[in-house]
Amino acid sequence: VGPAFLLRSVFGELNRRQVSGGLYLSPDLIVKHMNGRDEFFDPSIPETLAPEEDSIILLSPANGLMLAIDPRLPRSAQSYLFALRAVPENSKILWIINDKEFDVTDSPSFFWNIEKGNHKVRAEVTLPDGTIVRTDEHAFIVH
Repeated sequence: VGPAFLLRSVFGELNRRQVSGGLYLSPDLIVKHMNGRDEFFDPSIPETLAPEEDSIILLSPANGLMLAIDPRLPRSAQSYLFALRAVPENSKILWIINDKEFDVTDSPSFFWNIEKGNHKVRAEVTLPDGTIVRTDEHAFIVH
């Protein structure tokens, strides 16, 4: 009926005469007790924390995104949404694309007409009190 049943049979036959067990756990792993369970972590990988829920971050485009232009559609009909999270009301957003000031908006999102090439985007948000918050730069490619 499918490859899954065949593979299950093959692995069952291969393991029939030997004792199988769990996966090997390296003694180098760090054990942390989280939510009533043991979690294993590689000490060589630095821990990264999720950004605060109220911090302004660039949601879209994701860093490393790859887009493609659809040859069946006119270029003027092809756009991509750039969006920020947690922007307070009455803020001004300066969108910087490829190190050039592109547009200033009141909205935390806008549609950008896609163009072929490698691109970088970041935003500078001027809060109502005059404070400027800069987002990380995200790189993306349009084919």
